[in-house]
Amino acid sequence: MIVSSDDDLVTLESQLALYRTLQKGELAVVPGTSHMLMFEKPHVVTDIIRNFLNGAEPTTYFPIHRARSDN
Repeated sequence: MIVSSDDDLVTLESQLALYRTLQKGELAVVPGTSHMLMFEKPHVVTDIIRNFLNGAEPTTYFPIHRARSDN
């Protein structure tokens, strides 16, 4: 799980590159936040992390990265 802000010294490009290396990872970009996103939007961030740790399957209609393989 990668949780990032949309206004940070850590670039979204670097976060995306890291995300692409994770086989079953998830990437969350929290809008309207900086490097201090845990203080700026604590409820949003904790909900994202809690859902991930609880194993909640993301609901997507046209998954590409997480597409299931029938092989």
